[in-house]
Amino acid sequence: MMQTISIRSDRDVARAVALTVRTAERAGLDTLQANAAATAASELARNIVKYAETGHITVGITEADRQTGLRIVATDRGPGIADVTAAVRDHYSTGGTLGLGLPGVKRLMDEVKIDTEPGKGTTVTATLWVSGSKSPGRPSTQPAKPFRLMAPTTVRLEPRGADDPAVSAAGRVQPHRTERVSGDTVALRWIGDHVLVVLIDALGHGASAAKIAERAKTAINAAQSADVRSVMAAIHNALRPTDGAAAAVVKVDPTKRTFEGVAVGNIRIRVIGKSDHRLEWAAGTVGTSYRTPTVSHDVLGDDTLLIYSDGVSDHFERSDYPGVCSDSPEVASRIIMERFGKDHDDASCVVLRCGR
Repeated sequence: MMQTISIRSDRDVARAVALTVRTAERAGLDTLQANAAATAASELARNIVKYAETGHITVGITEADRQTGLRIVATDRGPGIADVTAAVRDHYSTGGTLGLGLPGVKRLMDEVKIDTEPGKGTTVTATLWVSGSKSPGRPSTQPAKPFRLMAPTTVRLEPRGADDPAVSAAGRVQPHRTERVSGDTVALRWIGDHVLVVLIDALGHGASAAKIAERAKTAINAAQSADVRSVMAAIHNALRPTDGAAAAVVKVDPTKRTFEGVAVGNIRIRVIGKSDHRLEWAAGTVGTSYRTPTVSHDVLGDDTLLIYSDGVSDHFERSDYPGVCSDSPEVASRIIMERFGKDHDDASCVVLRCGR
């Protein structure tokens, strides 16, 4: 049975996503497939709100030739799509966005059909077949999808022992919604009596960006000193053969509750607590060229240190998430990503706090 939801606002988008998740469970899709379908439904519904203002999302279970699947039909009476071929091409945009909506849907779903007429509206029919539902020996008529939505991962700072100064830190990394690997990476490690925190945001996304991030991670793991400029220089040298990355390197002294840090590119180092301020960062790209970054020194005290890539919106205040200074770093990093992470980019954040 197909169910239909009228789409007029972001609230309706959320309802369409919830309906898709429930239907995916009934259809027998696994978790990754259900997430992919929910993302596709969200993108199609948001396109209706943005370009057509009103429309409908219909979701249901479909069967064909001994296959079971989930089908999403998005219908609107908007302006239509002038060039369908261009509209499903990566990075195409007609509205000043990154233009990843329909290309993302195409990657996430097994079958996508677009019927459109300029000035009269668009109908997009997207189908995702349940893994393993094909009859034995029946060859697939669909090419293997190059990407699969993957869940975020958490990185934790390992404690050194009861006698060490208390510090807790966790990072959260999630790939672009249509990728299975991320060009963002986070490193949290002890070097001597200091904690080294590094966040890397490689240019682009997907497998090529992930390889850049892995090169950076190797340089970070080889570091013998927590000196922030030295670590940044090591990352820069490691990334010279690549397109480069944005990077932040921070050294935390848990005993004095102070830290120093450098950032190159669009990464934010932010202290939030008694005050809320961002540290200076340098323009450029690590691995290619950048201005010599200024080393910022600050007292952390009981405040919370946040570091995040441009895959996380920088336009959030403490009032948007009051628990940012009280929730554990693991919980806080997850909530920041859920509330403020962008689904059209790799994203990462680190939350660190001194004291028990």
